[in-house]
Amino acid sequence: MNGSLRSALLVALVAAVSSCASSWDRAQSLDTPAAYHRFLREHPGSRHAAEARERIDYLRFRTEPSVEAFEAFQRAYPESVHVAELERLLEQAQFAVVRAAGSASAYRAFLERYPSGGHAAQVRGDLEHLLQNGFVERPEQLGDFLSRFPESEYAAEARRTVETLSVRDRTRIREVELVIDVDPSTPGPDELARQFAERAAEIYDASGVRLVAARPDAGSEPGSGTRLTIRHRERPIGTQLQGGLVSRGGILAKTAVTLQQGGADKPIWSRTFEFRGGALDPHPGRSLLFSARAQRYWASFFVPVATWSTDAAVRPAISLRQASVALATAGDRAIVLSRDGTFRVLNIADPANVEFVSEYVRPRDLTEWSGVHVWGRRIAIFGHDGAEIVALRPARPTLVRAFGREQVGSIRAAAAVDGVLLLGGNRGLFAVSDDGSSVTPLRAGPIHALARMGARILFVDDSAFHVSTLEALRAGQIAGSVRLGRVFGPARIRPSALGASLVANGSVTRLDVSNPAQPRIAGQLRAKHVGVVNDAVWIGGRMFLLGERGLQLLGPRGERVVDSADVRARMRVDATGRHLVAIEENHLQVIDATPLAAGPPAPAASPG
Repeated sequence: MNGSLRSALLVALVAAVSSCASSWDRAQSLDTPAAYHRFLREHPGSRHAAEARERIDYLRFRTEPSVEAFEAFQRAYPESVHVAELERLLEQAQFAVVRAAGSASAYRAFLERYPSGGHAAQVRGDLEHLLQNGFVERPEQLGDFLSRFPESEYAAEARRTVETLSVRDRTRIREVELVIDVDPSTPGPDELARQFAERAAEIYDASGVRLVAARPDAGSEPGSGTRLTIRHRERPIGTQLQGGLVSRGGILAKTAVTLQQGGADKPIWSRTFEFRGGALDPHPGRSLLFSARAQRYWASFFVPVATWSTDAAVRPAISLRQASVALATAGDRAIVLSRDGTFRVLNIADPANVEFVSEYVRPRDLTEWSGVHVWGRRIAIFGHDGAEIVALRPARPTLVRAFGREQVGSIRAAAAVDGVLLLGGNRGLFAVSDDGSSVTPLRAGPIHALARMGARILFVDDSAFHVSTLEALRAGQIAGSVRLGRVFGPARIRPSALGASLVANGSVTRLDVSNPAQPRIAGQLRAKHVGVVNDAVWIGGRMFLLGERGLQLLGPRGERVVDSADVRARMRVDATGRHLVAIEENHLQVIDATPLAAGPPAPAASPG
């Protein structure tokens, strides 16, 4: 080989080496899978080729970490310096997945893989809390839970519950001082004051709290006791323009009701009731509230009762991005549905710091949705336009099946039994198979409400409450029925170990289903005594009502209101663990039911 040829080859070799080095430097600078792929295409035989392939797999894993991808990387590059780093990244990714799932099975699987990982202590605590159902039956064990699992996601709320139980014991109300202040300019003030006093006495007699008239020399503040103040004024008003509408002049009656403990920064309860009447409504010498049209006022007026500072059990309301229409809970997850079918999954393990988990967004159309039901790892949404089944997958909720109105009609209620999803609506009762692939009609005729009680299925049609089983329904049979008055509008069945309650037409009907062949009406709670009720739920063996009078707790027999709490969210409520979750259009609120449902507070120590 002559000198000129050797020189040319040497120059070419140097150029190739230089080009390879330059390409490698560029790939490392960009540090993307695409850059390393380009390098391998241009220099497949480079000494950096193995490193480039490893870097591609490393970067892909960081983008989408999974158990399968980690095991593949470990097999391909057992000596890689990145194995330990990727294992830490995988643990973090898996922790995010199990937190999104929020289930005991997910927590167990995580601990099997990472028994001594960085998140193991928290996951063990979270798993224990879920297995104990939030210690709803054994709140006295929360202190031990805190000492064993201080890292748990539930620890902050557990501390609040322990403190709230202490507040309940410290603020026990045994006697309430009643102050009635009717403005002397009100026609017939004494007659109206007596009416207010009778209303208050009726409520407090049922609660077990003693109601006493305030002394004439009582000051404006309740002192060290508890005071119920009813303050009423009536005044003439002129013609007004509101919202583009002209209202004629007349008389405005306004009543402010406040329940407050001495020394407290804010009242336990505070409500204002108004009624506007015409100048000719009141009878001479009598308050406007005794006119014929004032029935609307008395239907809404109530006197709040509380046996302790129940406001301590109410967590601050959380603003929602969209107006809500329905709610469901599962473990520490709340699923909040909007009318357009969008739902958000929220982590409520710490009600003071509610976290967004995921969101299902439907294509924008004219469909309307009004209900949501948790079906294992799936969510069923339903309403005027049918039903849809959505899978809760790690990345995002995904539609798996839709049943249109032409197939199932307008759906009003859903329940799951033996792996089958039941849908009830204007065209009857339908069963959706476990895999969601088929839907079978079980019963014709309108269904207003539907619930599962163990293996039993409870449902309501236009005029009766029915008890059956899935097997019996498939055979066209009903175990037992009881006639009701006509049911219209939204209705809900709330089963419990003590029976079932039907919320319909603004009132509550208690049902005894101990004998499925002969269910019977055990009692009714009318609006006169509990106000208009929008929803009800059982927790800790006690029944809570949610409606225009806030949150009301019924006595052990479910016959009367014995306690209450003022809440902002008053439309829908569900129970999870020891908590109640309520919604009201753009707000969600969590209430700690423990101090309410756990029985009477400990008696105060005797003086001396």
